[in-house]
Amino acid sequence: MDLEASLWLLNVIRCGSFSQCAVQLNVPVSTVSRRIAQLEKQLNTQLLIRNTRHLRLTPAGVEFVSLVKDLEVNVQQMQRWKESQSEVCGLLKLTAPLQFIEWPLSDWLIEFKLLYPKVNVQVIGSNEYLDFYDQHIDIGFRQGPLPDSDMLQRKLFSLEYGLFAPASWKIKKNTTEDLAWLKQQKAINIGAKGRPFPWLIKEQGKITSFQPKAELLLESPKQAIKAAVAGIGVAYTSCFDAREALLNRNIQAVCRTLWPGWVDFFIVYQEASLKSKKLAAFIDFILTKQKDLDLLEGVKAS
Repeated sequence: MDLEASLWLLNVIRCGSFSQCAVQLNVPVSTVSRRIAQLEKQLNTQLLIRNTRHLRLTPAGVEFVSLVKDLEVNVQQMQRWKESQSEVCGLLKLTAPLQFIEWPLSDWLIEFKLLYPKVNVQVIGSNEYLDFYDQHIDIGFRQGPLPDSDMLQRKLFSLEYGLFAPASWKIKKNTTEDLAWLKQQKAINIGAKGRPFPWLIKEQGKITSFQPKAELLLESPKQAIKAAVAGIGVAYTSCFDAREALLNRNIQAVCRTLWPGWVDFFIVYQEASLKSKKLAAFIDFILTKQKDLDLLEGVKAS
């Protein structure tokens, strides 16, 4: 039985098409299609139902793919073992929010690549919590609070978060501390794939989740601050991202009693991945950068 083709089948299902799978594998589409067709002949079973619009598994295919997932886990473990026996090399796949990739992660990755030229780095920019197993991700950078999981989490730094309104708004002092006032204002939100992220606010001494009715939904704090400067509404973002606009008096801080304070930012990885020399080297490298972050306004390194 063609075990490699079995893994390719799993990748086809995840990608949703032969063409996308072929791009990931860097092989012709015809090769992927032919190998999976040959696999079906070897098994004497149809695994996929193909038509011009989409692919779907047959009942036998569903059972087979569940077995292939176990095979994939073992293959990944063998790959990590192989990497633990050799020098620092191989593919390092990571994910991080788009804003964090823009700075400082991209600078860090350039420096890391110069230190370890035999490590190939692939970055997935996303504000979502991706599945490490499905995406074959080694390490992620994520803002808390994090969902419960069996992943290892290590705090890297903390960001102070606040609420910021256009400088042109005339705000009475006795209303800026009021949640009722905030609920009446136009809001600029940040999210991923059309889903807004909730704001964390402090209400009666407790941190709670607040979902404003957004006038504008964007994907990065920098965009949200730009919209606030333009006068569209209130933005919830880190003080670090707002610092320049505050300094230039293009926005104003509001509702300070509702601010959640410091929000933690983590590196996240699987325990088994630590056997990989490339990941261990990368984590050690990242931790050397903490002291640089501590010098920035609105950032507190762990």
